[in-house]
Parts: sequence; structure tokens; C-alpha cells
Amino acid sequence: MQAGLLDNAIVQYVVCRSPADYPGMFTCRRHFIVRGGQIYVDQHVHVTPHLIGIRRPLIRAGLHRLPRYPDDNPVILEVWL
Repeated sequence: MQAGLLDNAIVQYVVCRSPADYPGMFTCRRHFIVRGGQIYVDQHVHVTPHLIGIRRPLIRAGLHRLPRYPDDNPVILEVWL
């Protein structure tokens, strides 16, 4: 990846319920949307058994929750910007 590519990216946090790599858990992964629409997913993942454990830090950061779109992968619960 080019140095500085993510500097001007739009950052979104994708919250999932029971993804294949963490069944029965809630996860949050940071996604970077860069010019041209490419999406890079952060390798770090926050995992917890309770949704509030995911939402609390996002709320404290002042982010806004968007509901999932009908065409989203079924494990996607919401996105925070």
C-alpha cells in the first residue's frame, strides 16, 4: 500500500453479528474508503460477546450509527461514521 494512501480516507466502523471468524460474537472492524472507491480493512478487530461492548466506544467517540442496507452481507449489523 502506498505511503499516505489512508491519510485522506473516509473511515467507517463496521459492526457484525456472528461473523464466520468469530461465531456467536460481535465484531467491529475499521474500514478505509480511499479515492476511487477502494476499501481497505484494518487487520485489528474488536471482539466482544455483547453489542454494548462494541457500541460504547463508538458513541463516546461521537460517531453516528447507520443501519445496514438490505444488500449488505447478512452478518453486518450497522456502520458507524
